[in-house]
Amino acid sequence: MTQSGFEEVKFLAEEFKEEIIAWRKHIHMYPELSGKEYKTAEFIVERLKEFGIEEIYPAFGGTTSVVAYIRAENPSDGKAVGLRADIDALPIEEKNDVPYKSRVPGVMHACGHDAHTAMLLGAAKILNQLRDKLPRDVKLIFQSCEEYPPCSGARALVEAGVCDDLGVIFGMHVYPEIPSGTVGVKEGAMMAAADFFKVELIGKSAHASKPHMGVDPILMAAQAINSIHHIVSRKVNPLHPAVVTIGKIEGGYAPNQIPDEVKMEGTVRTFNEAVRDKIADWMERALKGIAEVYGGEYRFEYIHGYPPVINDKNATRYVREVVKKLLGEDRLIELTEPSMGGEDFAYYLKKVPGSYIRLGTRNEEKGLVYPLHSAHFDVDEDILPLGSALFASLALGYGKTPEGGNF
Repeated sequence: MTQSGFEEVKFLAEEFKEEIIAWRKHIHMYPELSGKEYKTAEFIVERLKEFGIEEIYPAFGGTTSVVAYIRAENPSDGKAVGLRADIDALPIEEKNDVPYKSRVPGVMHACGHDAHTAMLLGAAKILNQLRDKLPRDVKLIFQSCEEYPPCSGARALVEAGVCDDLGVIFGMHVYPEIPSGTVGVKEGAMMAAADFFKVELIGKSAHASKPHMGVDPILMAAQAINSIHHIVSRKVNPLHPAVVTIGKIEGGYAPNQIPDEVKMEGTVRTFNEAVRDKIADWMERALKGIAEVYGGEYRFEYIHGYPPVINDKNATRYVREVVKKLLGEDRLIELTEPSMGGEDFAYYLKKVPGSYIRLGTRNEEKGLVYPLHSAHFDVDEDILPLGSALFASLALGYGKTPEGGNF
């Protein structure tokens, strides 16, 4: 892809800017929770048809996802370039006072998936106009259910074969921790595996004045919290990052009564698969020992969430070069540390080489400084055409070699 090709992409992205922004606002106003993105999917299909894209697969893999193809006129081989955006919202009441504020009580796009969807729609419109220049087919993946691990849209799509004809895949996420208009890249470990656990500690109720007649699950919980948090500091190799967080605890009915049970829930974040499995085992051993010592019982459920996001070295190096040519080297940020957050884009990367990219949206002058999943989160709309241009350029530049793109 020549420099004039990058300029053409930027020109088209800027030409479509108002449309891209309007799409994002519409999606933002009508957010839908994971697995229920019916209207969002309909909106995506309508736009793709307007662009003249004919090969569209709604409800792909039995999900609310939409998959579509833009076919190259003379593809270099049978492997397509995958471009993925997630489309679901979060159960959060929006607190922004903007004209496009969520109109669905208790639901908002607090993680930027409305922006991702609009940017991929913009890229689709660009690529369909430039399909005579495509070196490979492009597979557009508008994925449902990223925010709710039990129904992971990525896992469902991978199981349905969405990666079978891909040579590479790229995903992008708006990121309020780097300046608007910059692009963050990182080879290797990008995001952690995110697992969940539930604990029930079962004791025996008694009056507070007669603790010897009961089994105190609150005391058991105190010991369990200490033991679980010591796993990372004393069991895990310090060279293997891990975080265990207990985020919820429930127990007790009155200040003068020992209750009969305490419930806790939390998350485990890791990068190493062996460490991931060991932590679950160590947690259960600790709980079993505490229950035996105090004469109580326990129930333990460990729910495997998303695997770690591991970016392919060659695909990420390719992203780096595209960013330099499209935007300039000063807009490229080398991310030195991985995030302990989770992302189901990991399932694609276990099947096919690819890279997950950060698109900066922090703009202090506009007050856009709130973190992801905040009720005040919003994006800098000026970066939306940039995201579309980047998506499109990644597809247009990826040529004959499976290791990377040809320019």
